Amino acid sequence: MHFRIRKNVVQLVRNTYDATSKKAVASVVGRMPLTDPILTDEIRGQLSPSEISETEEWIAEHHRLTALRTELAVFELATNIDLAAKWLEQNAASDVARNAAPQILQSWQKLRAILRKADLVE
Repeated sequence: MHFRIRKNVVQLVRNTYDATSKKAVASVVGRMPLTDPILTDEIRGQLSPSEISETEEWIAEHHRLTALRTELAVFELATNIDLAAKWLEQNAASDVARNAAPQILQSWQKLRAILRKADLVE
């Protein structure tokens, strides 16, 4: 069994051997959302006990990696803001800067509100 990521979906793929063609045949036995993968009863019913265990391990690892990526983003945020500020100064007249500015401002305001609510800044 392996896990194939397609856009925002994780496909659970089982490989079986086809004796007539003498080749492995891949078949999708279930799908989960990538943002929050959950092993539903419907999917669980289509899997063997070892596949259930393998899927649960994959889900746990996915959650762990997501948490690590999120934590890393916090540590890299100040550096990325400084790089963005430098780039925006140098490219202020560009369409890219003009299009990115509203989204940057909206994200910054949201972050600032969270920092204030958590009493991390004044």
